[in-house]
Amino acid sequence: MVSRVVLVVCVVLVSVVAMSEAKPQAGCRYTCKDPQGKVYCCRFGDDEIITPTGPKPGTCPPIRPVCPERVHFDPSVCSHDSICPGRQKCCYDTCLEHHTCKPPL
Repeated sequence: MVSRVVLVVCVVLVSVVAMSEAKPQAGCRYTCKDPQGKVYCCRFGDDEIITPTGPKPGTCPPIRPVCPERVHFDPSVCSHDSICPGRQKCCYDTCLEHHTCKPPL
């Protein structure tokens, strides 16, 4: 009997965690994935709508193994290459923990 109760409790806990992780943030318009596949919101409802036109040429720079000292400005969050100016690509940055526009390789 006790093992059945434990099993039910485990199933409920796993379900609650899975639903909370899959639920997008309020106002989230576009989601992105980090290198580990974790989904996060990278565009919110108040942002200008820019339709993705496909990836730009080039590749994103490799993910930095060491983070530099904090910059004095916050780099913008992007959801796809079309948002980035010129030839820049929308690349994940581990130090910032979001996608941001970067020069391609």
